[in-house]
Amino acid sequence: MDKKWILAAAITASLAACGGGGGGGSSSSGASVGGGVSKGIVIGGVVNAYGFDGGVLDKSSPVAEPTVTGDDGSYSLTINRGYSGPVLIEITAGDGTTMRCDLAVCERDSEGTPTVVFGDSYAPSSAFKMSALVPTASGEVSASVTPLTSAAAGLAQKRVLSGADPSAAALAANAQIANKFGLTSNDLLAQPVLDITNPEALSGASQAALEYNLKAAAAVAAALDEGESVEDALAQFAGQYEEQGIADREDVNTPSVTIAEILAAAQGLLDKIDELEGVSNEAIGQARTDINTEKSMAETQGSTQPSQGEVPDDLGAEGLQAAKAFVNQLRNVATAAILDEQQQGIDSFSGKVEQAATLVGEDQELVFGATAAALAAIAEAFDVVQSGDEYSSPFMASNEVEVTIAEEGERTVYTVDTMLKGVAVEITASDNSSIEETYESSESDPEAEPMMVQIEADSFTESETFDATADLAISGTASSPVLTFTIGEGSLLKGSLSGEWTNEETWSAGEEGYSSSGEYTDDFTLSNLEAVIQGSLQADNADSEFEAVTFSGEIVLGVEEYDYSESETYNDSDTPAGYSGGWENNSTTTLNNFSLDLSGALATAGGDEVALTLSLLADGFVENCTDTGEYGYNPEDGYYDNYSYDCSVEESASDYASVSFSLAFNLDLAGIGEAARLSATASRTGLETGDLDITLSYSPAQSLTFSHSADFSDDAEAPVLTVTNQNDVVMTLTELEDGDISGDISVDGEAFATIDEDAGAPVVTFTDGTFESL
Repeated sequence: MDKKWILAAAITASLAACGGGGGGGSSSSGASVGGGVSKGIVIGGVVNAYGFDGGVLDKSSPVAEPTVTGDDGSYSLTINRGYSGPVLIEITAGDGTTMRCDLAVCERDSEGTPTVVFGDSYAPSSAFKMSALVPTASGEVSASVTPLTSAAAGLAQKRVLSGADPSAAALAANAQIANKFGLTSNDLLAQPVLDITNPEALSGASQAALEYNLKAAAAVAAALDEGESVEDALAQFAGQYEEQGIADREDVNTPSVTIAEILAAAQGLLDKIDELEGVSNEAIGQARTDINTEKSMAETQGSTQPSQGEVPDDLGAEGLQAAKAFVNQLRNVATAAILDEQQQGIDSFSGKVEQAATLVGEDQELVFGATAAALAAIAEAFDVVQSGDEYSSPFMASNEVEVTIAEEGERTVYTVDTMLKGVAVEITASDNSSIEETYESSESDPEAEPMMVQIEADSFTESETFDATADLAISGTASSPVLTFTIGEGSLLKGSLSGEWTNEETWSAGEEGYSSSGEYTDDFTLSNLEAVIQGSLQADNADSEFEAVTFSGEIVLGVEEYDYSESETYNDSDTPAGYSGGWENNSTTTLNNFSLDLSGALATAGGDEVALTLSLLADGFVENCTDTGEYGYNPEDGYYDNYSYDCSVEESASDYASVSFSLAFNLDLAGIGEAARLSATASRTGLETGDLDITLSYSPAQSLTFSHSADFSDDAEAPVLTVTNQNDVVMTLTELEDGDISGDISVDGEAFATIDEDAGAPVVTFTDGTFESL
């Protein structure tokens, strides 16, 4: 049994209010407890509040008048005047109670056919029950009730039966499950409830609310086996957490749920949200990249040992005490970073970051550019082979890359083995794809007619439609003197391509010359592209002070839709007085739901290794390009030619491409300990604005989140940085016009310290008159 919580509980017991008092007394002028109830949203759920008597839960006399949840799942209770202490909030089903399904499937019939699906409302069974354990009911208390709070309440009650103080047990259990599920705040009960099936609610939700509610719903989704009820899954998840905890991952499949499985279920719920109409919120993309990154870290670096999460040493600290603990925490982290740098030099964390930078220099552009050129040539050769056109091997693609084509059994194998701009490329693609093409043309062909013999006028039309399904197994390398990119065996490229092009031309020819004009259009769409690359990047720069560094792992590239359309008008004439011609080409490129997920390890030749995951999501990119030109000759002007090419991204203040990015890796810092994790998330929030959050998490259950909202507009205000820890203490810093720093430290919106820069060093002055440097 994990007993690390006992020390924290003992400290907490001296900080939190102790349990006591029975029920009864007046039902007015007491503490108020309120929040939301979701598995999904519970409407008309029966809400009861029970207190503790002598450290024992007393359900014989509720400490508040029962109530029911409203149409939005919210409730509010007033605790009896005569009671103060921990309170168990319990939700059950009564006559008329309904619940909104926030899973892909909530109920099936006897044949396994889904009867209640995402967004449907239905009546839960009489066995339905969820709860939350409030450490101390005093003043106004937020207490949302979800599967996560219910699991924490079960763990706390088990400990109370073993003699633990109810308030301390509640505080510790709530903090532990918050830590286990990667929440940056220990205050589990204050997390907002959100209807993830409601487009309006989703459009106004914060990233934190989205992630919490997705994880709470996904915990049940992961535990729900076909043939079981939601109530069974709720009980199974809570029981597992109470008895043994949750592992990050597992080596063999068992009935127990893991964090990786829960996060995979959350990804599935995000897919259901994508199917809803009327949802507009950049935070959804950021939540997806965060969950993708967390899942990759759990799968590649997580523990197979179940745990219930950690408890921070300063759990329960409030007000001035919490503010002082925050400053001490911040100073310890800064000292650890300095010691790490002094003791390890280039082997320090910052040194490793510089080593990683060798992977993203000029050679990266050359190597990936050569890889892209090789794959483009293979794609062109693939099109020629599948269309049935005549070809010879080696095939010379339009980008002048040579492709060897060979038949091996039922598969066609394409190979590029060449040198491209100093990069040695050896890439092979084994094909099991299909393509269907339809070509039509009029009988007349201007190239087949005699031009200057007699006066003629004619026209020519041709068109082609095609549909292709790509299924390629790819492998190989692309190497410069510094950087090698390896595509390992088992790498796959799949997707669908459809398109149509037309060409209409009119011409005339005779004794006085020849003239022609025409219009060409081309539209193609690449959809549901997925490239899964088992690959590595290795940098070995002999001129660098750093060791060779290698990234190895899995790279998953996805494109929901890539659409390209172009139209071109052209003309040409040749007469005794001279010749002339010209064209105008307009094209639009649209990219929707582009994703990149990367997970693996960054390692040096000396054996140092950093686990790394990355997730990127981009949507709504539109680029318009115009290409025009004219050329000719006449005796008066001589030879002439004029060309122009211009591209612009189609964006406005209200319509811009969305981009979300998430990165996480493990690190060791002297004085902080092992298993520290640094995560960074960024998202575009406007045409010229974006948010950046960097979180350092370390044991036991400590975290610091540095947040900055960037504004690149001309009238941007002074930049503001906020730093928040696991106890929701917030430090706000603003850069003044003279470059000095000013700010404060607050807890629950109340400032307990001010920060001013004195003699070049920030000084923190607390409300009790004490001060210290930051």
